[in-house]
Amino acid sequence: MVSCFQKREMESFQALSTLDSVTVRLSATCDFIREYPKSDSLFPAIKSALELLEKNGDPDQLLLFTLNQRLIQTDPQIQQYLDNILFEKLISDSLSKSNYLSDTENYHQKYTDELSFVLSVILHLNSGFQSDSIRNKTIKQFGNILLQSDNDMIMEFKSLSDRILQLNDSLLIPLSNQFLIRALKNNSRTMIRSQFPNTAACDSIQNHNYYTLYTALAWNAYRQHRFSYTLNLMSQATKYGNLEDQNGYIILGAAQAQCGELNDGWANVLKGLILNPEAEKQSVEIENLYTAMFYRIRGSRENPARFLSQYRRSHR
Repeated sequence: MVSCFQKREMESFQALSTLDSVTVRLSATCDFIREYPKSDSLFPAIKSALELLEKNGDPDQLLLFTLNQRLIQTDPQIQQYLDNILFEKLISDSLSKSNYLSDTENYHQKYTDELSFVLSVILHLNSGFQSDSIRNKTIKQFGNILLQSDNDMIMEFKSLSDRILQLNDSLLIPLSNQFLIRALKNNSRTMIRSQFPNTAACDSIQNHNYYTLYTALAWNAYRQHRFSYTLNLMSQATKYGNLEDQNGYIILGAAQAQCGELNDGWANVLKGLILNPEAEKQSVEIENLYTAMFYRIRGSRENPARFLSQYRRSHR
């Protein structure tokens, strides 16, 4: 029975070379990889599939195939081969390459192979794909692996959320929210002590994390035009921190203005802009919401930038 299976496997692999059409041969090679995951010919089959994908001239499908094979293959030699391809496809500048290698080494010391691979790669997926649709689908796939895994990450999820939001794609905000909610669940004293075993400030760290995560969720709710929910989340945030931090007053004021409390909202936005003199320069979102609110309050005759500059000088 075993010999028959091995014979069929060998014949299937040898038959691949007789197929002239690149498309047909690629499909048959992928079928072989799926049907014979323990084959001695698996590595050559994967190399062949990659060469055929290169000939097909579809870089997104080539990258997608490489990523998915790296997720499922356990042979160290195959893993290294795929890692080298991804390294060249996803990372261009020398600083990013250095950071990638450092991150990969750190993740391997803390997490399983699958988890460390996903963490190393997910932040670079935005630069690898030509299609936003395929990019988003792949980011969500890798994000779900992180969300479903057993891990102790807290602020690492916040960092992932921030990087995803930098893509300026509203379709990815739900994934950002999922990362933040998972971080909230992980933000227990037990988890914090496992990360900072010698700290005497466990409660302080926990409260700071809660404030940061609820504030980030509030920002996302505002981006999704869920203004009442934004206010609820900011109310939660104030249980753990001060609105003077992380543009809390600006987020609160922006949501208040959208909920019919225009004057109170304007006052809080201005308070936040005084507390953070660089806020509108650091964030286009803050600049836009301030400008829109300015015109609602003061009309179009004044210059919003000049007004803000004068307001700050008079409230030092």
